[in-house]
Amino acid sequence: MSVHQDLLALKPDNVTFEQAASVPTSGLIALQNLRGLSQWRPGQKVLVNGAGGGVGALALQMMKAHGAHATAVDSTGKLGMLRSLGADEVVDYTREAIAVLRELLESGKVTPIIDSTFQLSEVREAFRRMIEDEIQGKVIITPAERV
Repeated sequence: MSVHQDLLALKPDNVTFEQAASVPTSGLIALQNLRGLSQWRPGQKVLVNGAGGGVGALALQMMKAHGAHATAVDSTGKLGMLRSLGADEVVDYTREAIAVLRELLESGKVTPIIDSTFQLSEVREAFRRMIEDEIQGKVIITPAERV
């Protein structure tokens, strides 16, 4: 497989090959979810859920690099790493209930937006929808047709 040279970038000298290999996918996802990162102001508060994973760890570091006050959420074994990455606060989701989301959903203050739903057998169409169209909300793939 080959790609056009304009799509390639040199690895920084201070980054190992293994680190560099981990960045394209996780870094792209983090950047896509942190749109407007340059508009963040120092001290703005952010909560990074799943901060100890590949995407979350990069997102946490990007937010800290822009001066955010970051609360990182993950499991017990990852809290030390999250502190070392600069998290101002850490939350162990195995010990503390953070699911404010449930309350917001139950009260009707937050409503998930579904763009479209596809069956598992239509996964190609679902990906085509996500790539080719400007979706509004989430594209959902279900295991089988509902009865």
